[in-house]
Amino acid sequence: MALLGACATTQQPPAAPAMSPLSMEYLDNLDAVILEAGPINVDGVELSEQEKTALNTPLTVRWELNDFARQSIKRQFVHLHYKHNSNLRIWLQRSERYIGYAKRVFRSQGMPEDLAYLPYIESGYNPIACSPAGAMGVWQFMPETGKRYGLACTTYLDERRNPWKATYGAAAYLKKLHNQFGDWSLALAAYNAGEGKIGRACAGTGAKNFFQLAMRNDTLPPETQLKPETLQYVPRFIAMVKIANNLEALGYQPVNELVHAEPQRHDIPPNVDLKAMAQHLGMDWDTFRSHNPHFRISVSPPSGESHVYLPQGHAEQVQAFLARPVLATAKAKTAALAELSGVDPKAGFGSSRDKTSWHVVERGDTFPKIAAKYKVPVDLLMKINKQRSKDLSPGEVIALPSARDIASTQPAPSAKQIAEAAAKARQTKPAETPKASPAYVVQAGDTLFSLAKKYNVSVDALLKANALSEAGSLRIGMTLNLPAAAAPVQQAQQAPAAPRSQQSAAAPAKQSDKPAATADKATGKKTIYKVAQGDTIWSIARKFQVSPFDILSWNNMNKDSAIKPGDKLAVYVASN
Repeated sequence: MALLGACATTQQPPAAPAMSPLSMEYLDNLDAVILEAGPINVDGVELSEQEKTALNTPLTVRWELNDFARQSIKRQFVHLHYKHNSNLRIWLQRSERYIGYAKRVFRSQGMPEDLAYLPYIESGYNPIACSPAGAMGVWQFMPETGKRYGLACTTYLDERRNPWKATYGAAAYLKKLHNQFGDWSLALAAYNAGEGKIGRACAGTGAKNFFQLAMRNDTLPPETQLKPETLQYVPRFIAMVKIANNLEALGYQPVNELVHAEPQRHDIPPNVDLKAMAQHLGMDWDTFRSHNPHFRISVSPPSGESHVYLPQGHAEQVQAFLARPVLATAKAKTAALAELSGVDPKAGFGSSRDKTSWHVVERGDTFPKIAAKYKVPVDLLMKINKQRSKDLSPGEVIALPSARDIASTQPAPSAKQIAEAAAKARQTKPAETPKASPAYVVQAGDTLFSLAKKYNVSVDALLKANALSEAGSLRIGMTLNLPAAAAPVQQAQQAPAAPRSQQSAAAPAKQSDKPAATADKATGKKTIYKVAQGDTIWSIARKFQVSPFDILSWNNMNKDSAIKPGDKLAVYVASN
């Protein structure tokens, strides 16, 4: 309610705090932010006149918007403008360095310049943003997609973090998606979810634009349906564009697209010590790297040209440096690589089993010589570096096998070693083996409910015996431990229950692993239960201490029936 109440008045949120260009601070996990929007009810939200004007602002892309679309966009507008106002101010401030350039790129490609606002909801315009899935940079390219659009991803540099080059890659990818789907809203959805996912969803619904697809999403099979993130992604983008085109009216500082001139690109040779270059230019390393976030280490790649981006006015200094460039020594390169991989360069080879160690090739080095130096098999050294030839070039970086790599190549024990181990084992008194619980291999169609009923145990007992947390944890082929007392129902011998009057009143009865007694329609007290958010048939059965199968039977349902919040179920509870 606080969010909805805030919408009725015009607010002036605080100005954005200062930040460094590469700061990860204030960068949300944007996937989580998108999911957070949720089904906010905005029907009763009273927007200010400025907000209404912003929502009605036409865009450079023509969208076919129905009531469903307008409501979705309004929901995202409210979410961004109020709930994430402080983050939005950070993103706007950060974008000043890049957004003017991005608009020029899209215009040069004959594409809508509003697409330059997409990084606000992708990365907050942070060039080093990295998602949990591994998407990287302002445009959040995955590694393989980045490579398809000319963005190298190596030990030395990751061009997905190059905002200048990646913008051209994003323009090419978005143009390809638009050509494929013939609609910008579907192209944007495919940018988020993948072209295969959107293609299958369109084929299943006949939708011609995103909002048609979103309205028909529930008609698709579960595996084809769009995830909430994608359903909210396109309206989130449109809402962001409307905010960006009305910044001052909505109380934001305008984005000055001219405050940062487009940087000048300089081509540099292999193996340049970039820290030495920064020092020559009078920059500290952090400032130099803020202009060149695509370099993963402080050394340029050992082959081919790479590019450095610098503010205008450094051309003469760069030319002077490149006339006599400082090349990285083997020691400096090893230290830079060790810093990247998290290995202490002073600790030496093999200090961390799961970290990669490196060797920088010097003149005269060969694979056999390097293998002898580090006492590793030469064929393994060549294998992990995917080398067929033994020729090496000075400055080349060689990955060294980890202890785990070496262990995996150890020869199998000989027959004599096996015999000696067996003789030694016979001389040792075997430890007593605890009696194993009966086991069951999960088959197609099995559920915890059906197995509990089959083996005359409770669902709770099955969960506890297998360290499972929920009923949906079964997988075909999984081996389940059955509680020791478990036996198929048809083989179990039921002892007659003692009369209630003979049970001790001083101590509660010990909880059994068998299902609780279940009432029937004839003798039980009928209760109407209203399904709440998060309820399942299983959780409701546990709440009332009845069988989930009976709940299904009482309500003319089967095991495939679904329930949703607000549904009413009849439950018959045994009378005390």
